[in-house]
Amino acid sequence: MLVVGRKLAGILGGLGNIGVIMAIVGLGAVLDPSEGGVVFTLIAVILGIGSVLALMIGLTSLAHHYNIPIKEKTTKLAWATLITYILAMLFLWLKPHSSIGAFLVLAFIGLLIWTKKDVYIYTGQASSIFGIVARVYARVSRKVVDPHSGGSGNVVVVMTPTEYVGSGIMMQLFALLLALVLWFTLEPIAWILWGFTGK
Repeated sequence: MLVVGRKLAGILGGLGNIGVIMAIVGLGAVLDPSEGGVVFTLIAVILGIGSVLALMIGLTSLAHHYNIPIKEKTTKLAWATLITYILAMLFLWLKPHSSIGAFLVLAFIGLLIWTKKDVYIYTGQASSIFGIVARVYARVSRKVVDPHSGGSGNVVVVMTPTEYVGSGIMMQLFALLLALVLWFTLEPIAWILWGFTGK
Protein backbone atom coordinates (compact mmCIF):
# COMPACT_ATOMS: atom_id res chain seq x y z
CA MET A 1 0.00 0.00 0.00
CA LEU A 2 1.22 3.49 -0.85
CA VAL A 3 2.76 5.57 1.95
CA VAL A 4 2.40 9.35 1.60
CA GLY A 5 3.39 12.44 3.57
CA ARG A 6 1.59 13.48 6.75
CA LYS A 7 -0.53 16.30 5.29
CA LEU A 8 -1.74 14.24 2.34
CA ALA A 9 -2.31 11.24 4.62
CA GLY A 10 -4.45 13.42 6.92
CA ILE A 11 -6.57 14.63 4.02
CA LEU A 12 -6.95 11.12 2.56
CA GLY A 13 -7.78 9.63 5.95
CA GLY A 14 -10.44 12.26 6.63
CA LEU A 15 -12.01 11.96 3.17
CA GLY A 16 -11.79 8.17 3.34
CA ASN A 17 -13.69 8.06 6.63
CA ILE A 18 -16.51 10.19 5.25
CA GLY A 19 -16.29 8.34 1.94
CA VAL A 20 -17.23 5.03 3.56
CA ILE A 21 -20.78 6.17 2.82
CA MET A 22 -19.89 6.09 -0.89
CA ALA A 23 -18.34 2.65 -0.41
CA ILE A 24 -21.69 1.40 0.88
CA VAL A 25 -23.53 3.17 -1.96
CA GLY A 26 -21.16 1.49 -4.42
CA LEU A 27 -22.03 -1.96 -3.07
CA GLY A 28 -25.72 -1.19 -3.39
CA ALA A 29 -25.28 0.17 -6.91
CA VAL A 30 -23.63 -3.00 -8.29
CA LEU A 31 -26.27 -5.15 -6.61
CA ASP A 32 -28.92 -3.65 -8.90
CA PRO A 33 -27.27 -1.59 -11.70
CA SER A 34 -30.56 -1.10 -13.53
CA GLU A 35 -31.94 0.92 -10.62
CA GLY A 36 -29.62 3.91 -11.05
CA GLY A 37 -28.37 3.42 -14.57
CA VAL A 38 -24.91 2.72 -15.99
CA VAL A 39 -23.49 6.20 -15.34
CA PHE A 40 -24.57 6.32 -11.70
CA THR A 41 -23.32 2.78 -11.08
CA LEU A 42 -19.93 3.57 -12.64
CA ILE A 43 -19.55 6.77 -10.60
CA ALA A 44 -20.59 4.94 -7.41
CA VAL A 45 -18.07 2.16 -8.07
CA ILE A 46 -15.21 4.60 -8.73
CA LEU A 47 -16.00 6.71 -5.66
CA GLY A 48 -16.50 3.60 -3.51
CA ILE A 49 -13.14 2.07 -4.45
CA GLY A 50 -11.48 5.49 -4.24
CA SER A 51 -12.83 6.09 -0.72
CA VAL A 52 -11.63 2.74 0.59
CA LEU A 53 -8.24 3.25 -1.10
CA ALA A 54 -7.92 6.74 0.41
CA LEU A 55 -8.63 5.47 3.93
CA MET A 56 -6.24 2.53 3.55
CA ILE A 57 -3.45 4.85 2.33
CA GLY A 58 -4.15 7.15 5.27
CA LEU A 59 -4.01 4.30 7.82
CA THR A 60 -0.86 2.80 6.29
CA SER A 61 0.85 6.20 6.20
CA LEU A 62 -0.18 6.89 9.81
CA ALA A 63 1.29 3.55 10.90
CA HIS A 64 4.55 4.18 9.04
CA HIS A 65 4.78 7.80 10.23
CA TYR A 66 4.97 6.65 13.86
CA ASN A 67 6.86 3.47 12.94
CA ILE A 68 4.50 1.37 15.06
CA PRO A 69 5.32 -2.33 15.56
CA ILE A 70 2.41 -3.45 13.37
CA LYS A 71 3.14 -1.16 10.41
CA GLU A 72 3.85 -4.12 8.08
CA LYS A 73 0.76 -5.92 9.35
CA THR A 74 -1.23 -2.73 8.70
CA THR A 75 0.04 -2.65 5.11
CA LYS A 76 -1.14 -6.25 4.57
CA LEU A 77 -4.49 -5.59 6.25
CA ALA A 78 -4.97 -2.48 4.11
CA TRP A 79 -4.41 -4.49 0.93
CA ALA A 80 -6.68 -7.26 2.20
CA THR A 81 -9.44 -4.74 3.01
CA LEU A 82 -9.27 -3.11 -0.43
CA ILE A 83 -9.14 -6.43 -2.30
CA THR A 84 -12.04 -7.84 -0.24
CA TYR A 85 -14.11 -4.75 -1.05
CA ILE A 86 -13.46 -5.11 -4.80
CA LEU A 87 -14.25 -8.84 -4.67
CA ALA A 88 -17.48 -8.08 -2.79
CA MET A 89 -18.44 -5.68 -5.57
CA LEU A 90 -17.69 -8.25 -8.25
CA PHE A 91 -19.69 -11.02 -6.58
CA LEU A 92 -22.65 -8.73 -5.84
CA TRP A 93 -22.63 -7.72 -9.51
CA LEU A 94 -22.03 -11.12 -11.13
CA LYS A 95 -23.84 -13.33 -8.58
CA PRO A 96 -26.30 -11.12 -6.67
CA HIS A 97 -28.20 -14.11 -5.27
CA SER A 98 -25.09 -15.86 -3.99
CA SER A 99 -24.23 -15.73 -0.29
CA ILE A 100 -20.55 -15.23 -1.16
CA GLY A 101 -21.14 -11.54 -1.89
CA ALA A 102 -22.81 -11.00 1.49
CA PHE A 103 -20.00 -12.87 3.24
CA LEU A 104 -17.39 -10.69 1.50
CA VAL A 105 -19.24 -7.53 2.55
CA LEU A 106 -19.15 -8.69 6.19
CA ALA A 107 -15.47 -9.62 5.80
CA PHE A 108 -14.76 -6.14 4.39
CA ILE A 109 -16.48 -4.44 7.34
CA GLY A 110 -14.61 -6.66 9.79
CA LEU A 111 -11.22 -5.98 8.17
CA LEU A 112 -11.92 -2.25 8.03
CA ILE A 113 -12.78 -2.00 11.73
CA TRP A 114 -9.91 -4.32 12.70
CA THR A 115 -7.34 -2.29 10.74
CA LYS A 116 -8.53 1.02 12.18
CA LYS A 117 -8.66 -0.35 15.73
CA ASP A 118 -5.09 -1.66 15.62
CA VAL A 119 -3.65 1.53 14.15
CA TYR A 120 -5.51 3.82 16.57
CA ILE A 121 -4.44 1.79 19.61
CA TYR A 122 -0.74 2.06 18.72
CA THR A 123 -0.68 5.60 17.33
CA GLY A 124 -2.81 6.79 20.24
CA GLN A 125 0.27 6.36 22.43
CA ALA A 126 2.36 8.71 20.26
CA SER A 127 -0.23 11.14 18.91
CA SER A 128 -2.28 13.29 21.31
CA ILE A 129 -5.03 13.68 18.69
CA PHE A 130 -5.41 9.97 17.97
CA GLY A 131 -4.97 9.31 21.68
CA ILE A 132 -8.28 11.12 22.21
CA VAL A 133 -9.89 9.09 19.42
CA ALA A 134 -8.60 5.83 20.91
CA ARG A 135 -9.85 6.71 24.41
CA VAL A 136 -13.30 7.74 23.17
CA TYR A 137 -13.69 4.54 21.16
CA ALA A 138 -12.46 2.46 24.10
CA ARG A 139 -15.24 3.88 26.29
CA VAL A 140 -17.86 3.37 23.58
CA SER A 141 -16.76 -0.20 22.87
CA ARG A 142 -16.93 -1.05 26.59
CA LYS A 143 -20.56 0.06 26.58
CA VAL A 144 -21.25 -2.21 23.61
CA VAL A 145 -19.65 -5.22 25.31
CA ASP A 146 -20.87 -4.44 28.85
CA PRO A 147 -23.66 -1.83 28.71
CA HIS A 148 -23.93 -1.55 32.51
CA SER A 149 -20.23 -0.80 33.03
CA GLY A 150 -19.08 2.54 34.36
CA GLY A 151 -22.09 3.19 36.56
CA SER A 152 -21.88 5.09 39.84
CA GLY A 153 -21.40 2.95 42.91
CA ASN A 154 -23.28 5.49 45.05
CA VAL A 155 -26.67 4.94 43.43
CA VAL A 156 -28.62 1.71 43.74
CA VAL A 157 -31.27 1.12 41.09
CA VAL A 158 -33.61 -1.84 41.50
CA MET A 159 -34.73 -3.36 38.20
CA THR A 160 -36.47 -6.54 37.20
CA PRO A 161 -34.48 -8.94 34.98
CA THR A 162 -36.54 -7.82 31.98
CA GLU A 163 -35.88 -4.12 32.70
CA TYR A 164 -32.17 -4.85 33.25
CA VAL A 165 -31.84 -6.64 29.90
CA GLY A 166 -33.96 -4.01 28.14
CA SER A 167 -31.89 -1.11 29.48
CA GLY A 168 -28.71 -2.93 28.48
CA ILE A 169 -29.90 -3.37 24.90
CA MET A 170 -30.87 0.32 24.71
CA MET A 171 -27.42 1.33 25.97
CA GLN A 172 -25.76 -0.94 23.42
CA LEU A 173 -27.83 0.51 20.57
CA PHE A 174 -27.02 4.04 21.76
CA ALA A 175 -23.30 3.17 21.94
CA LEU A 176 -23.36 1.73 18.40
CA LEU A 177 -25.17 4.83 17.12
CA LEU A 178 -22.64 7.05 18.89
CA ALA A 179 -19.77 5.08 17.32
CA LEU A 180 -21.35 5.62 13.89
CA VAL A 181 -21.67 9.37 14.54
CA LEU A 182 -18.05 9.56 15.74
CA TRP A 183 -16.91 7.75 12.58
CA PHE A 184 -18.20 10.60 10.42
CA THR A 185 -17.45 13.51 12.77
CA LEU A 186 -14.64 12.99 15.29
CA GLU A 187 -12.42 10.87 13.05
CA PRO A 188 -12.36 13.11 9.95
CA ILE A 189 -11.62 16.14 12.16
CA ALA A 190 -8.85 14.18 13.92
CA TRP A 191 -7.32 13.17 10.59
CA ILE A 192 -7.28 16.73 9.25
CA LEU A 193 -5.88 18.17 12.50
CA TRP A 194 -3.17 15.51 12.64
CA GLY A 195 -2.27 16.10 9.00
CA PHE A 196 -1.72 19.81 9.52
CA THR A 197 -0.34 19.84 13.06
CA GLY A 198 1.39 16.48 13.43
CA LYS A 199 0.25 16.23 17.06
